[in-house]
Amino acid sequence: MSAYIRDVLRSEIGRRKQRSLLMYLVFWAYGEIIILVKKKLCVIRGGVK
Repeated sequence: MSAYIRDVLRSEIGRRKQRSLLMYLVFWAYGEIIILVKKKLCVIRGGVK
């Protein structure tokens, strides 16, 4: 019984780690995209001027 509970806890912790890693990757990608968009907007504005 205790071994089963331990396995369930381990799989749950693994899932949480994967989910937090995924969230971190999503936030990082979001930040990178925002930086790229800002750079492109600056280039476009500079080109318009």
